[in-house]
Amino acid sequence: ISSLPGDGKYVDSTVLVQGRALHTKICLGSVNGSVNGSLHFISHFNIHNFGLTPAQTSRILSVIRHELEIASRDTEHYLVVVTGDFNIPRDAPLPAHPLPGGLAEDPAAPEFRRLLRSPWQQIFNAMVELDPQDNTHYNGSRQHTSAIDRIFISWPGWILTLLHLTSD
Repeated sequence: ISSLPGDGKYVDSTVLVQGRALHTKICLGSVNGSVNGSLHFISHFNIHNFGLTPAQTSRILSVIRHELEIASRDTEHYLVVVTGDFNIPRDAPLPAHPLPGGLAEDPAAPEFRRLLRSPWQQIFNAMVELDPQDNTHYNGSRQHTSAIDRIFISWPGWILTLLHLTSD
């Protein structure tokens, strides 16, 4: 645990799987406008799920579910952010070039549909995805692009309409 300047602020990092999954919990302390000096937390997961064993996947998903449960009870003070290279595209792969012979779907589409039933997707379905609206991966052997680097947050979508975001 590393303390940050000020009372009640800290950063705690836990390696869930070496080189594949890191959980960092940040306590921001009492933020201006907090009721009764309530503490604010960001629970961040950075994940690359390639090559994880079923046991490793289960452990990571269990920790994420636990954090989402806390966030669901205190949406105003607790935010869960899950980011990473999940190797699960948000949409079916798009051909980089026209499909040969006018095929109706990319040959990778059945694999995409299988991934939609994965335990990862079940976690994603409970969150809001922040979409950079750009593909992040090019598969040269299949000649298609997809978005496998993804960002999810625990806040309900309507909260995003209340935010005032700046680049300052």
